Amino acid sequence: MGLDEAAQDHGATVVVEDGKGKAKERDGAADEGDGNKDGEAVHKDDDHYFESYQYNDIHEVMLKDRVRTLAYRSFIVDPANRARFENKVVLDVGCGTGILSMFAAQAGARKVYAVDASNVAYKAVRNVKANGFERTIEVIKGKVEEIHIPEKVDVIISEWMGYCLLYECMLDSVLYARDKYLQPDGLMVPSQTSILVSAFAGAPWYADRVAFWDSVYGFDMRAMKDKIEDEAIIEVVDQGEVVSDEVSIADIYTQTATAASLSFSSPFILPITRLPSSSPSPSSPSMTLHALVAHFDTFFTPSPRLLSPPARAASASEPGEHFFTTGAWDTPTHWKQTLLVLRDPITGVEVGDRLEGTIRFDKNPDNSRELVVEASWEVLGRDGAKKGVGAQAWKVR
Repeated sequence: MGLDEAAQDHGATVVVEDGKGKAKERDGAADEGDGNKDGEAVHKDDDHYFESYQYNDIHEVMLKDRVRTLAYRSFIVDPANRARFENKVVLDVGCGTGILSMFAAQAGARKVYAVDASNVAYKAVRNVKANGFERTIEVIKGKVEEIHIPEKVDVIISEWMGYCLLYECMLDSVLYARDKYLQPDGLMVPSQTSILVSAFAGAPWYADRVAFWDSVYGFDMRAMKDKIEDEAIIEVVDQGEVVSDEVSIADIYTQTATAASLSFSSPFILPITRLPSSSPSPSSPSMTLHALVAHFDTFFTPSPRLLSPPARAASASEPGEHFFTTGAWDTPTHWKQTLLVLRDPITGVEVGDRLEGTIRFDKNPDNSRELVVEASWEVLGRDGAKKGVGAQAWKVR
C-alpha cells in the first residue's frame, strides 16, 4: 500500500480499504465529492456524518479557527516535543484536509498514516503531494475500525471534538485506534479534555431568541416556541451573562478512557457569584436564570501527566504543554458554547444562592452521532432553604 508517485498532480492516488482488510488504489480526480462509499454499507447515522465532511465549507470553518489549529501546531512543532515526533510513526484519525498530518511531517515524523472515511481523503492526498510530503504521509480512505495499518504507532493525533465536546461521538473511533495500534508508551494528542458547565442569566438573549415569538409584528406566534427548549443551541454567549463559576463535570484522559465512560452522570454545584451585565443596578439583587452553558477545555501534554480537574490554562505549565478553551471569556472558536435553555426559567435567584444537581450525557438512541443531555437540579438560598426544583433533557444535534 502507498501513494502512487507516478500519479498526476491533479489526481494523486489514495489507498482505499474495502472494509475487509483489502486495499485498492483510486485516482483522486475521479472520486472527489461524489458521495460514493466503498466497502459494505455503513450505518445510516455514519452516512450523513461522513458525507458532511466531503465538502469544503466545514473544513474552511475548522482551518480558519486559529485557536484550534494553532494549538495543535504549537504542540506538534514545539521544540520541547521534538523527541515525541522525530522519526516516529504517527496515526491521524479523521485527517480531513491533512493539516495535522502535515504538521507531524514537519515535526520530523518518519511515517504518518492519515485516515479518513470521507471523500475529502482524495483532496487530502493531493494536498500532501502538493506540499512534498508524499514519501512520509500515506492517506487511507476508510473507517479506522475497518482499515489496516501494518505497524504499531508512536503517536495518535485527532481533532475529534464536537459541540459540547462529545457530539459526533468520534472519540469512540480514536479510542478504538488507540487500543489496536498505539505502542504501550505511545502519545495521545490531545491528552486530556474537560467538560464544564455554568449558569446563564441572559435576559437580553432570551428576549431576542425565545420571548420574541410572543408578539411578532403584533401577531401571537407562540406556536413557534414549541420544543424550542428541547434542543441545545450552539452560539457564542455574552460572558457578562454567565453568573456562576464554572465546574468540571467530566475529565476525559484519552490515554485511559473507554467508550463506555463517555456516557456518564456527574453531580454539580454552581454557586451564583455575580449579577449579570444586563442587571439594571446592584440595588436589584435578584435575577432569572435562563440556561446552563456547557463548554470544554483541551490539553496537550508530552508525558502521561494527568492534569487534576478542574484543569485550567495554568495547569498546562510544563515545557511542551499547550491548552485551549472554548469558554465564553476567551477568543471564540467554531465550537462556540452550548446553551441548554430552561423550559421554566428560574426566577428570584440571588448572589450567594447555588444551583445543585446532576447532569448526564448519553448517546441519542435515535442517532448514535448525537447526544442527549439530562439534568435535574434544585436552587438553594444562602440559608440553605430550597427555592425551586427542575429537570429537563436536551438533544445536541
